[in-house]
Amino acid sequence: MAEEEKIREYAKHALQALTDKTKKWKDRIKDFLWEVFIILVAVNITLWFHNWNDKRHEKRDMSLYLNTMKMELKVNAENFEKYAEWLQKSAKYANYLKSNAKKLLNKDSLNYYAFSNGEGCGYMNTNSLTNSLFTLYAFEMFKNSDFMSKISDTELLRSIWKAYTFVDYTKVSIDNSFKIKSDEAVKEQQLIAKGKTVAIPMQSFYSTDYVSSMINRCEDASQIIKKTVSELEKSKMLQ
Repeated sequence: MAEEEKIREYAKHALQALTDKTKKWKDRIKDFLWEVFIILVAVNITLWFHNWNDKRHEKRDMSLYLNTMKMELKVNAENFEKYAEWLQKSAKYANYLKSNAKKLLNKDSLNYYAFSNGEGCGYMNTNSLTNSLFTLYAFEMFKNSDFMSKISDTELLRSIWKAYTFVDYTKVSIDNSFKIKSDEAVKEQQLIAKGKTVAIPMQSFYSTDYVSSMINRCEDASQIIKKTVSELEKSKMLQ
C-alpha cells in the first residue's frame, strides 16, 4: 500500500508539473517527463517486489505440501510393513491347514490361530483396520490445490502419484479380501446357529492365496513408497 501511495503522489506531481503556468512550456515538459520516469521506476520496483514476495510464499507453501505428503507416505510405508507382519499369523494358519489337510486338527492349535492378539491377525478377525492405518489426506489436499500444476519436477510428481496409487490399490485389495473373509465367517456362524458342525474353520478362505497375496502387496507398496520418500527428501523443492 505504501508503494501505491508513492506512485499516486508522483502522478500528482507529474500533473502539477504539466499544468504549472509559472514555468515555460519546455520546462513543464521536462519536469513532467522526469516525474513520469520516476513513476515508471517505482511501478517496476513495486511489481518486482510483489513478484518476488509471491514466489517466496509459493515456495514456502509448496514445501509445506511436499513435506506433509512425505510424512504421510513415511507412516503408510511403516504401517504396510507392520501390517504384513500382523498377517503372518493368518499365513501360518493357512500353512497349518495345508500341512494337515488329511489329519485331525488339534483343538489347542485352532484356538491359537483363531483370535487376534499381540502375535498377529487370527483367522477369526474380519476387521481390516485399513481406514485407520493407510491414509491419503495430504495427497487429496495437494490435488485440490493449485500447486500440483506448479511442480517443475515431473519425475517427482509421477513418483508421488505412483506411491499414492499403490496406497489406494493395496488398501482396496486388502478390504476386498477381508470382505470375502467376513462373508465366509457369517456363513459359518449361520451354519453353527443351525446346529451344524464346521470341521475346518474358514477353510474356503484359507485354502486360497488371499493372505499371501495381501502380504506381498503390503511389502511391494512399502518399497515403492519408500523410494518416493527418498526422492522427496532429495528434492530441492523441499530445501
